[in-house]
Amino acid sequence: MARKAEGFRLSRRAAADLEAIYDYTAKTWSAAQADRYTHDLEAAIQGLVTGSRIGRRREDLGDNLYSMLVGSHLVIYREDEGYLLVARVLHGSMDHAWHLGR
Repeated sequence: MARKAEGFRLSRRAAADLEAIYDYTAKTWSAAQADRYTHDLEAAIQGLVTGSRIGRRREDLGDNLYSMLVGSHLVIYREDEGYLLVARVLHGSMDHAWHLGR
C-alpha cells in the first residue's frame, strides 16, 4: 500500500496490544524505554499514513492485510475507506495467523 491515507484508527485489539507492550516494556526495562518504544511504534504507524513508510502485502494473514516490522513487533493493518486501520500489533515470535483468527 503506497498511497497516502487520511489518518489511522486502532482496533480494540490493537489498542490493547499497545497497552500490553507498554506495560511489559516498562516492567521489564523501564518506563522511559516503554515511552521510547511506543513512540517508535506510533511514529511508524504515522509514517504509513503519510506514505513515507510502506509495509508488505500479507495474504497469508487475510484479505487486504499488510504488515510492517517495527523493532520486535509487527504492525498489521489495512486500508479502510481512506484511513488506515491497525488491526493488531504483535510480537514477531507470535503466531500471527492464529491471533488474527486465520
